[in-house]
Amino acid sequence: MTLRSNMRVRITGEDGQSLMGKVEEIRAIAELPDVWASKEVLCEVGAEQYAMISYHTSPNAQFMFAAVQIGGEWYDLRRQKLELEIVWYA
Repeated sequence: MTLRSNMRVRITGEDGQSLMGKVEEIRAIAELPDVWASKEVLCEVGAEQYAMISYHTSPNAQFMFAAVQIGGEWYDLRRQKLELEIVWYA
């Protein structure tokens, strides 16, 4: 199944720790506005998709991070590999 906006995902980092998150937005790199300064850099490293994913660390603390897909694998912006497992979708 293809990752889409509003999907709930289990995010597992290189250290094996997991948390639940929600894909807020996902786009092909080619769809990013040309004024977005990092678009050129993402193209140079071979990124295919860009996703914004939110997650909670407590009921009152919500965070968001960006992930990029390169060669079919997902990474955070520090190039740490992520496993994104779809657990629920509408």
